[in-house]
Amino acid sequence: MKIDALTRLLYSGSPSSPSGASQTAQSTEQASENARSEAVRISARSSDATAESGDARRKRVEELKREVASGTYRRDSRDVAVAVARELFV
Repeated sequence: MKIDALTRLLYSGSPSSPSGASQTAQSTEQASENARSEAVRISARSSDATAESGDARRKRVEELKREVASGTYRRDSRDVAVAVARELFV
């Protein structure tokens, strides 16, 4: 977004002419406002996604705790070996 604003600033009307300078200032302000607005939208989406993944993670942790406590937690040893190998070698 900032690059677009800079490009418009560089290639728009001549800064030496009053109308060109005025248009350049207005387009720069608009681009800056658009960038701030986009940043707020991205930030809000990120917060929502983090909250959702946090809830899912908490539920999964609780489920695993129950399985461990009841003695029913079982995982295939091959799956564990593959996961360990991926972690070590990738």
